[in-house]
Amino acid sequence: MAHIALIVTGLTGRLHSSFKMASKLKKEGHSITYLCPQDVKKKVETIGFDYVQLDPINIEIKNAQSNSWFNRCQYHFNNYSKHYETGKKLLGLNKYKNELKK
Repeated sequence: MAHIALIVTGLTGRLHSSFKMASKLKKEGHSITYLCPQDVKKKVETIGFDYVQLDPINIEIKNAQSNSWFNRCQYHFNNYSKHYETGKKLLGLNKYKNELKK
């Protein structure tokens, strides 16, 4: 059977609703591992699933631009090519990728 990684934010409603699906998958013979940037290890392991703690998501982007709508749009348009790589670093997507490869 498959080894399934569930990446959740750690928000209580989303986490608890995922347990029903994960339990069904486990009963079908799949192994389940939760990956989460918030520390919900105790909740996940109490239910009987494996858990991997991910780094917290940091989305604080400091922008020296004005708060005007036009200046914000112009800033994003002028820096569009940088945003994808910056976003990957801020979200720590390489760690997610490495954990999923395991």
